Amino acid sequence: MKGIIKSNHQETEITTPITDSNKISIFNYVNKSNLMLASIKEPLSVNSYKLLDLYLSMLEESKSEDGALVIRKKDFENMLGVERIRTEYLNKWCDELFNLKIAVGINPDKNSELPVHMFSYFGVIVDEDSGQTVIAAKYNQDAKNMFFDNGAINSIKYQLKVTVNLKSELSIRLYIYLRSNLFFYSNGDFRRKWEIPFDKLRKEMCCGKAYKDNFKEFNRRIFLKAQAEINEKTDLAFEYKYNRVNQSISFEIKRFDKTIFVKESGCSTEPEVEISEEEAKKLQLQAKVETQIDFESLVADGYSEKYLNLIVKTICEVKSKASNSKSKISGVSIPTKEVTDKFDSLTKEHIAYVLDTLEVARKTTKIANIKSYLKTMLFNADEAFVTNESCKTAQSSSSSKKSSNASYSIDDLKKLDYIDSI
Repeated sequence: MKGIIKSNHQETEITTPITDSNKISIFNYVNKSNLMLASIKEPLSVNSYKLLDLYLSMLEESKSEDGALVIRKKDFENMLGVERIRTEYLNKWCDELFNLKIAVGINPDKNSELPVHMFSYFGVIVDEDSGQTVIAAKYNQDAKNMFFDNGAINSIKYQLKVTVNLKSELSIRLYIYLRSNLFFYSNGDFRRKWEIPFDKLRKEMCCGKAYKDNFKEFNRRIFLKAQAEINEKTDLAFEYKYNRVNQSISFEIKRFDKTIFVKESGCSTEPEVEISEEEAKKLQLQAKVETQIDFESLVADGYSEKYLNLIVKTICEVKSKASNSKSKISGVSIPTKEVTDKFDSLTKEHIAYVLDTLEVARKTTKIANIKSYLKTMLFNADEAFVTNESCKTAQSSSSSKKSSNASYSIDDLKKLDYIDSI
């Protein structure tokens, strides 16, 4: 390998051997110190995160003494599963990483931090020997002990496939935040639950001033999508709740990969609680349904969390049944596939309509089997919602005509509830 890289107005000759393609694997481990995490205060693009983690994984694999690595552009493309990356895009991602800076001391003259680049160089060059385009990188020696010491405490470790599989930089930031908080106590147990102020979490995810004091939009645009992606594609699954009183978010880890923790961390090889594969699938399905109906947004709008949980449970139970089975709706056995197709089309608006209608029904009717009652309403929600909206439109266009706001017949539903309960 032979080439010249320009960085910080300086030219550096690169003679580091090119990394063996066979050593690059998404199953290699990334070791990232918490000090490094704290120093990345500006959001990186999603592929910059992936390029950084590729470098860190190969640093772990190659045991490079000076932090110098050269990786073929083609190997990075293969890792991402793409045919070709335009060189200008790759240059942009390398520039983002090279521009990461850290403070190594205080400037006594200006009473301010002394920032230095985390990397001595990080860029794209052409190997003069082979003609291949390669990525050359080397960490700054001033940063080695703080950021690139693989034996350092207060670091997190995960497989490269985590960041490769995630499609959003915000999902990556949230995953890293969760992992950095999943530490072990001296007795071998680990921290499963914790709480963080919403504003602090927003800053952890590098959102700047966006979504300040607006959890509803933050949740709708970012959080629900990131949760669904992390729970489905990584070694970790979690749930969360928003406390409107103190504007904080509580997390609970439901699943994790215990094999990644080294013995020095105090990890118990047999965790006190382990989620089975079947339970993990249930949690993933629950997360998808909650995302589909915009669960947290409905809670924020004042709808009963109790009935929302029951709706999610009802939908999940039907979706978990074999596609060739039958499901009972209004006392009639219907192919489960037909029912799941109906449930797949439900949106936040449908659920809000069902809950509004249920509230009216509960004031006039004693409901013996609420689950069957809800299942019937959910199955018919799409048609009933459309009819109800049409009635509202007709009513607003002609003030002299009175239209009913409810498309469900309470008496009919009461009869169906009785049929389902026997």
